[in-house]
Amino acid sequence: MRLLSLAQVRKLSILMLATAIGIHAEPVKADRISDLEDQVRLLQESLSRIQVQLQAERGQPAPRSPNTTVSTATSSAAQSTHPTNTAAPASPEAQEQPAWPKGYIPVPGTSTAVKFGGAIRAEVWDDVQSTQGGRTDDATAIPARGTAKANRNGALNGSISGSRFNFGTLSHTEIGDMKSFLEFDLGTDASPTFRLRHAYIANADWLAGQTWSTFMDMDSLPDLLSAGGSVGYSWLRRPQVRYSIQTGDRDKLDMAAEVPTSDYSAPSAINTAPDLVLKYTAGQSWGHYALGGMVRYLRSDTGTGDKADQIVWGFLGGVSIKTFGDDILTLQTVDGTGVGGALNQGTGLSAAVVNRSFQTFDAFGGSLAYKHYWNPKLRSTLAVGYDQFANASRNIGTNGLGIRSLASVHGNIVYSPIAPMDVGIEYGYEAFTASPTGTGTASRVLGVVKYGY
Repeated sequence: MRLLSLAQVRKLSILMLATAIGIHAEPVKADRISDLEDQVRLLQESLSRIQVQLQAERGQPAPRSPNTTVSTATSSAAQSTHPTNTAAPASPEAQEQPAWPKGYIPVPGTSTAVKFGGAIRAEVWDDVQSTQGGRTDDATAIPARGTAKANRNGALNGSISGSRFNFGTLSHTEIGDMKSFLEFDLGTDASPTFRLRHAYIANADWLAGQTWSTFMDMDSLPDLLSAGGSVGYSWLRRPQVRYSIQTGDRDKLDMAAEVPTSDYSAPSAINTAPDLVLKYTAGQSWGHYALGGMVRYLRSDTGTGDKADQIVWGFLGGVSIKTFGDDILTLQTVDGTGVGGALNQGTGLSAAVVNRSFQTFDAFGGSLAYKHYWNPKLRSTLAVGYDQFANASRNIGTNGLGIRSLASVHGNIVYSPIAPMDVGIEYGYEAFTASPTGTGTASRVLGVVKYGY
């Protein structure tokens, strides 16, 4: 049964009384009108009490109106009959509950929610030909062809060092939502221990702390299983302060000052200025593109009068293109002078100090990858990469040789029986050329089981 509003009750009661005494048929005296008003008021009060009782039985709060009078006795009786339904409605502030993204757990009594996550990763690899020095692929660590170390084939190893744990918070504040994030992995496979990966605070515009460099395009990286990945793209993680401007629904301009790394050979490298990065990213119906630039100030000071400095620069371009179904083609390039250390596996290949002056190395890197979905749970990626460095005789790699170029080819197949789990196998081939002479190649088969949480 639908309850009438008090205004409807008032109109109905007047009509009922008017009809009953024939008010529509003959004039009514003034004292009679006063009697009618008293009867209408009594009828309103009776109907109001009935409505209060009906709504109380339905668990609804009793209606209140400036024109409605409900006796204290009736109200008290309703409260004693239905004590669980008569609590005063909460204030609007108390009724409002903040909305949290999926996975966040609100902390009672605060405007903050927390989130735990990470992944357990177990892997095993077989160095089918030569070696790359450990769990992480590194073409600059491949021994030169013809050496005894290069002839040691078939080494089998395993690790759980890629496992991670992270913790994040999200708080609603008067200056907007504030986020914090902290993540560790287990370091090296030789001696697993907690190693910091990310630690930062951020809101919609600002970020401060350690995370992926702004001089990276995450959306054009190949989807590989290898811990070291391939060559040809930018890969950095370091402390920074970043300011972002949203220029469209899917467009963003990032500006950052990042803590530099002394990735050059110098008697006494010293960092006296941050690396400055500017990057523009645009989302498109067909994919995305990103354009970025970085300016660096290199300096060496022995403290005994030998000083050297140099301003260097680098350029980044990244593209992802949707092809068929969920398949995607990605391309990335890095070009510049003195920025070899920004390239994956290019640490130390930026510059050298010769005769008290910097000699910077021109560097170029390119990566091309295609990811194909065989079905929603099965995917494969094929990726090729290439790096080239000038002044190769002074580009000393991990293997102690002057690196002139790096190349890599990776292919995998990954099965995801459930959303957070990957089971895959990957083949990787990497090679280097050195100056004045020297080459080396290595190949590896990697198996990975990873479960995210």
